[in-house]
Amino acid sequence: MRKENINRRISLSILCMAIGILSFCSDGMSRSINAEENDSRATIISMLNEAKDKTSKSEIFGAEAEVGATIKEGYKIRRNICEDTKNKIMHMNEYVLDTKLGTQKTLEYWFDVNKKFRYEYNKLRKQYMYTLDENGDTEKDLLSLDFYLEKEVDNYDPEVNTKVLLDEYIRNTDKNIDCSGVGVDCKVISHISEINMKEFPTFDKTMKNSLFYKNALSGFEGKDVIIKIETKYYISKNDGRIYLIEIDRTKWDIKEKDDSSGIQKDENSEVKSSTYINFYYPSKSLNIPSKYKKNPYLTNEVYFNYKEIKYVTEYEKNKTVLKVYSCKSKKEYKKRKVINIPDYIKYNGRKYKVIAIDDIAFAKMKKLKKVTIGKNVKTIGVNAFKKCNKLKQVYIKSKKISKIEKFAFRRSGGKKLLFYIPKGKYKKYKRLIEKSKTNKFEIIYR
Repeated sequence: MRKENINRRISLSILCMAIGILSFCSDGMSRSINAEENDSRATIISMLNEAKDKTSKSEIFGAEAEVGATIKEGYKIRRNICEDTKNKIMHMNEYVLDTKLGTQKTLEYWFDVNKKFRYEYNKLRKQYMYTLDENGDTEKDLLSLDFYLEKEVDNYDPEVNTKVLLDEYIRNTDKNIDCSGVGVDCKVISHISEINMKEFPTFDKTMKNSLFYKNALSGFEGKDVIIKIETKYYISKNDGRIYLIEIDRTKWDIKEKDDSSGIQKDENSEVKSSTYINFYYPSKSLNIPSKYKKNPYLTNEVYFNYKEIKYVTEYEKNKTVLKVYSCKSKKEYKKRKVINIPDYIKYNGRKYKVIAIDDIAFAKMKKLKKVTIGKNVKTIGVNAFKKCNKLKQVYIKSKKISKIEKFAFRRSGGKKLLFYIPKGKYKKYKRLIEKSKTNKFEIIYR
């Protein structure tokens, strides 16, 4: 799950970087007026806030975003998300194009936020799979429209925050745009900002807590660079919602300067990138296809509780299996006297073999007296039961154990530890137990 979540999280951060620009706009800065259109800054901000409000109230909402390739990055990522905010269902397609190799990777996910499940099809294993989202990250990141449709607030004092070199809202010429083959007449609003990142660490707290800071400027704080962002919002004249956002970012290094020259850009260092977010509003509710929900397998590295034990999933020969991670809670860890590790468990309609006990899984359990190890366990990790000083009996049902790691059953004092093992495994298990440096033990046939 970690690797998949990393991939997932990389793709999510890219979309958030684009969409996070909206939060940056919430910290309006200078008091400029666009004389050409004769719209005051306050008027333009009011238009934009009204559009964001109408967009955020849409029950079914689609967004397609693309991050343009640069010479250094060498890839494009396009994500198409459709969210049913009423039923809390989401569908996502992600396309990653390597512009150097000309290869494309396609990923597809369905999210059920009520159940905290994320479904996918694993092409390598040819199986429908799912992962758990116990922390609700999917709901936080993907189903809250207000997350990236925050209102514009003009609360910036240019006399205090001189690190902003340029900031203005502009009412552009109206434009007709193509949305899924349908022309939409739009009014266009631009927000242009240019920031001296050398002085950015002293920026106010409101800005530092914004999504723009976390996703678009993070990593440039305190560096000798200037970043310019131009964001264009296309707002439908018909229904008042946002249908397109275009974002252009330009970065320059800062030249060495003296007192008279002021801040100068190194034009030869210019790096540009662009992003668009195309919005659409489906009329039908979303439903997860039944093939995704019919007894899917858990993906790799999913942590979950079953009875008194917490497990983590692994892959073994193209099958999902389980490793015992620890007790499910601190309370269980402190009070439990008996640990029973089953042969397998049945979870959400699927059986999974329990094949391993993780490192330090039950170390220092002060009240633990008895352990039963299921017949499918093959390895017992480092310090798995170390310093369980009251442990007296270990019943091993498995005939498959090939490794008992160092100090797995090492104790400080206490009575002799009795291992009850299957017939025919005396020599092998005695050697493994001795090699793990277990002190004071005796082996008994079951």
